[in-house]
Amino acid sequence: MWHLLTSVKLALSLILAIAVVGLIGIVLDQVPGHPAGQVGGKDRWLETVARPEYGMWTDVLDSLGLFQIFRSPWFLVPVAVLAVSILACSVNRWKQIRGAISGGPVRRSPGFYVDGGSCLQVPFNRASVPDLARGVQDALGRRGFRVRSESSPEGLHIAADKNRFSPIGTYLGHLSLILLILGFILSSCLGFRNVSLVVPEGGMRDVGMGTGLAVSVRSFTAEYWPEGEPKDYRSEVTLYRDGMEVKQGTIRVNHPVSYDGVRFYQSVFGPAVSIMVENPEGEVLFDDVVALSDVLENPPLQRPFGSFTIPGGGVIVYLVGPALDGPDPSFNAGEIGVKLYSDDSAGMFVTDRLQVGTTRELDGLMFTYAEERQFSGLEVSKDPGNAIIWTGSGLLIVGLFAVLYFPHRQIWAIVQEDEIGRGQVCLRGGPTRRSGVAADLEAVSREVQKMISTRDAGRDEGRS
Repeated sequence: MWHLLTSVKLALSLILAIAVVGLIGIVLDQVPGHPAGQVGGKDRWLETVARPEYGMWTDVLDSLGLFQIFRSPWFLVPVAVLAVSILACSVNRWKQIRGAISGGPVRRSPGFYVDGGSCLQVPFNRASVPDLARGVQDALGRRGFRVRSESSPEGLHIAADKNRFSPIGTYLGHLSLILLILGFILSSCLGFRNVSLVVPEGGMRDVGMGTGLAVSVRSFTAEYWPEGEPKDYRSEVTLYRDGMEVKQGTIRVNHPVSYDGVRFYQSVFGPAVSIMVENPEGEVLFDDVVALSDVLENPPLQRPFGSFTIPGGGVIVYLVGPALDGPDPSFNAGEIGVKLYSDDSAGMFVTDRLQVGTTRELDGLMFTYAEERQFSGLEVSKDPGNAIIWTGSGLLIVGLFAVLYFPHRQIWAIVQEDEIGRGQVCLRGGPTRRSGVAADLEAVSREVQKMISTRDAGRDEGRS
């Protein structure tokens, strides 16, 4: 099992499987947001969006979870196994990484320098082994290498390394991938995104989604530029949990209000009306603010509308406001249209208009249009993996930066006498695939030669 988890073939197979599943998720329509907590959310989407597109295959695709594929086992299982595989590979490579950090042994065999790909053998006719050793150590130290040395019958062995903690960047990269996967799984299974919530000014709406939260918009304010474009709009809100107030705040665009991991974003706004409905006995059947959040297409005008059902009255009420995109000759100032439908029939049986601040009898019911208001359209999301994903992203950047800009470099040297008694230095760099090691070898060689030449010139001048 360990061999399987650390196999490159397994990792490639998992990545391929994830790519195929992701492609299916791109080709097939996906249930938007997280409708599981909304009444009839998924069923409505299946009937209105999926069935017209996929026909008889709709139920089959839904039973396989292909309309929510990124929250299904088809996607989550290979992603989770990939995370375990990455963790196993990281553990498997720790011995190698630990050796690189420690620098490895200082003493190397003479064949180590002969067989190396990046080697230099530099003879010095008039230099002793101690002088050469000091020169090599000084040159490496000036170039930022950590220098260690060890004597043996073959000569003086030197091991130097730079950026020795850089290989940890690989581990940070692996850890970041695991955190990204973990954050995605948490967000997919325990979170939700882009749940639309229309809350009229002065009204309250339940968030649902198992949060136990409700949001009330105490007031809504919109400011405009002289050209008529929105300058700023904000909602003063109060959050409730199980009927108890838990927080107040102001929601602006890109400035959400958060509570217990749930975020409320300002999305849209529009007109709303305060309506009260009474029966002939004076009993209040409905008293709330209705958001005109939908649009009735009637070219060239677009009129906003909203609806509500009178409890126990068997009546559905549609309210239509004047056009938002220009003057509307069908409405006077302060007017809205009202249409009454029976909830068991598609036929309209009453249509009329209401004037703000007045009461009017329609089909035996008293309708009072109290005042004009606004509604606030909020986007609600909960992302429990958000902090984990940001942490993983940061670790990924740090790891890549460490590996790419601070590569691990090592240089080994042996200072000894050759067969005719001359001092010589054999240098080898590694890892050989890293650019810059060969340049380090050349630079160290030049600095040692310069040091020896300067010392010899000083001695000759002293003798003369």
